[in-house]
Amino acid sequence: MGILTLCGGFMAMQFEKRPEGYLYRVNGKGPAWPVTQHDYVRFVRRAGVSFLLHVIALCLSIVAAAMLTSLVFPRGGEAGGMVMMGGFLLLIGVALYRSLVWAMRAPARALAGQAPIDAPSTAPPPPRRAAKATAAPPMTWGKRLLFVGYLVAEGIGAIVALVVVAGLLDGWGDAVAAIAGLVAAIATMFAIDRLCKRYTGESVIESLPFLP
Repeated sequence: MGILTLCGGFMAMQFEKRPEGYLYRVNGKGPAWPVTQHDYVRFVRRAGVSFLLHVIALCLSIVAAAMLTSLVFPRGGEAGGMVMMGGFLLLIGVALYRSLVWAMRAPARALAGQAPIDAPSTAPPPPRRAAKATAAPPMTWGKRLLFVGYLVAEGIGAIVALVVVAGLLDGWGDAVAAIAGLVAAIATMFAIDRLCKRYTGESVIESLPFLP
């Protein structure tokens, strides 16, 4: 197994092995497109290249954000600089998420000219808890206000988590502190988003119009 195949493991999870080849389903769900062994290897290897490019782009983006912040706040340690860096890292996180989702759907774009087939999946059944999920009812005005509250909470919570974690790890170096802060911000944002999904029936992240 090469390094590209290993890095493309997230793409391989969307394919289902069959005796005659593979079936591709977007995120493992929905219609299935038959692909050959050659196409499967090609998609996975390309995904591996895409993953490595995303890692490089993430590192370069963080370095660029830190350099720009240091130009505006050269003294370092100012609250404004932390907020500015936090905003940059949140933008980087959203862009990274959007780009990764787009990359994950590369086979769907390549196979768009082919008609999918209605093939039953041989994958394990979903957990019992997921089987109970039903369509969310229309949101009332109260839930809409609560949704807006969660939207604000996700933004503020992510920035606070980033500032706190980056501040705690400041002695480990700027790069380590920035990456750890970004991870904490994303984790906080997704944790609050799951609460929003649970209590309002909708997800703030999934409702953003510019995300695929």
